[in-house]
Amino acid sequence: MKQEVFLTKKNINQTNIAIIADIHYHNHYNKRILDRIKKQIIENKPDYLIIAGDLLDRSNYKYQGLLKFLEEIAKITIIIIVLGNHDYYIDNKDKTISNGVNQAFIKDFNNLNNTYLLRNERIIIDNICFYGLDFPFDHFRIDKESYTSFKSIIENQKDMLENKYYNITIIHSPVNIYKYIQKNPESNIALSDLIISGHTHNGCIPYCITNIINRVFKSNRSLASPYRYIFPKYAQGRVYKPKDGIIYEGLVKLSKSTGILSIFDFIFHKQIKMITIKKEPINEDK
Repeated sequence: MKQEVFLTKKNINQTNIAIIADIHYHNHYNKRILDRIKKQIIENKPDYLIIAGDLLDRSNYKYQGLLKFLEEIAKITIIIIVLGNHDYYIDNKDKTISNGVNQAFIKDFNNLNNTYLLRNERIIIDNICFYGLDFPFDHFRIDKESYTSFKSIIENQKDMLENKYYNITIIHSPVNIYKYIQKNPESNIALSDLIISGHTHNGCIPYCITNIINRVFKSNRSLASPYRYIFPKYAQGRVYKPKDGIIYEGLVKLSKSTGILSIFDFIFHKQIKMITIKKEPINEDK
C-alpha cells in the first residue's frame, strides 16, 4: 500500500491518517470487507481514521454491524466522520427517496468513545484543525450539486479555519470546492491545507487502472461520477491544483442501490488510503 506524504511548514508532529469513504452499509453487507479494513488499520496504526461520508447506503437501513465495526476501530484510533448524501436518503415503499438522517445511528455513534461527527463544525487536536462540512439533502437530490447551491451553502458557514493551525477540511463531495477556492482565494475555506473527500467512486474505474493514470498524468478526470456526469474533473486520486487534496476511491464502488450492477463490486479494491503529514525538512544551506 503506497503512502501519500504531505509536507507543511506549520508546527505539527508527524501525523498518520487512514482514509475510507463510501462504505454504503446495507442490510446484507459483506462483513469480510470491514474485517479487512480493520486488519489494515491494526497493521498501519494511524493516529486518525477519517471517513468521508456515505457510511450508510440508505439512512433507514440496519446499521448495527457498522456500529460494531466503528466501536472496535475506536479502540485503536480516533475516528472522525462527516455525512454524505446517502446518509440522508430514505427508501420508501413506493421506491421514491425522501430526506432523513438516521438519528438513532448518530446518537449511538456519538456515544462511542474516541469518535467525532462533524456537521459544519471543527475539532482541534495537536494543532490540527479538522473541519467537517455537511451538505443537505436538497443540495444533492434537488440541486444536483450545482455550483450556485454550493456557493450559497459555503458562504453561510461560520469561519472555522485559522492560519495558526494545520487545516484539514473534510467534505463528502469534491464537486465545486476546488472551483470555489480558485474563484475565491480570500475565502476562509481557502485556508485549507488539505481537503479530504469521497463520493465520486473513482469515476467507476478500478483502482489498478486509475492509480497508474493519476500518477503518470497527474490527472483527476475519470469515466463517470454520481448524477451521470461524463469524464468529470476531481473524480479520483490526488488533487494538485488549486489546493492539495485527496479524493478517496471508496470501499464500495457499486452499492446495493445500483441494483444488478452491484454484482461487479468485486473488481474494486477494498483498502484504506494512508497519508502522512509532516514538517518540511530544514534547508541548512540557506
